[in-house]
Amino acid sequence: MKKIIFLLTAALLVAGILAAPAVAREPKTFYNRVAKIAQEDEIVFGNHALININNMSMWFKDDGYSAGNPYTDNSGVTYPRSTDQVIYRDGLVWGGKVLDGDPQELRVGGSTYAQGTVPGRIIEKGVPMDEDDPAVRIYRVRRDYKTADLRLETSEYLNIGLSEVTDGEVEQLRAQYEKDWQEWPAEWGAPYYDNDGDGQYNPAVDEPGVANADQVAWYVVNDLDEGATGVLYGAKPIGIEEQILIWAYARTDALGDAIFKKYTLIYKGHADTPDDARIVDMYFSQWSDPDLGDYGDDFVGSDIDLSLGYVYNSSESDSHYDSFDLAPPAAGYDFLQGPIVPVLIEAEDEEGNVVMVPDESAEAIFNFKKITGYKNLPMTAFVYFAAGSAIDDP
Repeated sequence: MKKIIFLLTAALLVAGILAAPAVAREPKTFYNRVAKIAQEDEIVFGNHALININNMSMWFKDDGYSAGNPYTDNSGVTYPRSTDQVIYRDGLVWGGKVLDGDPQELRVGGSTYAQGTVPGRIIEKGVPMDEDDPAVRIYRVRRDYKTADLRLETSEYLNIGLSEVTDGEVEQLRAQYEKDWQEWPAEWGAPYYDNDGDGQYNPAVDEPGVANADQVAWYVVNDLDEGATGVLYGAKPIGIEEQILIWAYARTDALGDAIFKKYTLIYKGHADTPDDARIVDMYFSQWSDPDLGDYGDDFVGSDIDLSLGYVYNSSESDSHYDSFDLAPPAAGYDFLQGPIVPVLIEAEDEEGNVVMVPDESAEAIFNFKKITGYKNLPMTAFVYFAAGSAIDDP
């Protein structure tokens, strides 16, 4: 089977909701703030994380769960930072005809309220990494971790008040940044700057990260768990490895109001996938349930030319933002780089026959580089429904 790689890049900006049945979740303890005498409780890192270096903060987990607060299971994207929420949940959804010999050709996967993915990469066809392997985690770095004041970030990470944060907790967070810097999984696809040009990641010389960002997170999930894919939409696994790259900039201009995401999907197959298997007619969707402050007065829309879907308040004030003496913001998802498809034009071969050949004047962006003969697909559809609609998920 030939590996097929799809790349999508999107930005969550602040300046349609699709729904699936909610799934009950077992409460999970990330940090126990019992009384301390001489020793700090150990903070759990790696299975949930925040991007929060600018005006926006966003939660996510190592199984594909995104934009929800793992402590409360409520909205997990906040803007402005330390005020109210704008997104309740989001995720990437894909579907296509999988021609691998299984009678169930049409399969859908990804993440919505439920996760059709589990932590870890696919080592070889049908073989995922052990979820309990310490290397299976979210890796997160920031350039200034050695000197930055991490007290606010620590309070957000522990979901506690700023005054409750101890020096020991701050240093645990700083130590985790150091650990992730040292163990950055470049060999699995995590991006880095190869400063010494030797083709290998050396944490003493090289720098993990991408696009000159100030904070970067990288992790990988897969869809090989039939229980997970079944809960999501009832489909069987495809054998997709999904690498998720998230980054942000510590700036005060428009870039400080955005978080960027890049999804890399690799078709690796399951244990029984034949070598000639392929996926045809595949679709990708940036799914989101936006709750802009009070979710009861939100409107959504789209801008085709910008490949932008957005949410805004139906009035000039919002009860949640009123408590901060702020006007409600608007938020949206900008589809920056879609999957690439070939651009073909007619030409004549040596015998005068009309054939289709790549259009060398066409350009696309793939993995941050320009390639000719292809184009990036823009947003091709925008779909929403409001709460209370008679139309439900299949």
